[in-house]
Amino acid sequence: MQPNVEETKFINEQDQIVVKSRGNHGPATVQLFDSKTGRQEGKVMAYEITDDQPLWAAGMGQ
Repeated sequence: MQPNVEETKFINEQDQIVVKSRGNHGPATVQLFDSKTGRQEGKVMAYEITDDQPLWAAGMGQ
């Protein structure tokens, strides 16, 4: 996770959390975590999110 968290949202009945973060410069990263274990389950660059895909990252593009 980058140091500047811009947005978070719980999904799947709060079983997972999506975090959009970025450094002081450069593109944002969107990551999917299991909310119980903290294990990362997915990762995508914000600029790669198109047509709300992957579905878990919908709405967190650029």
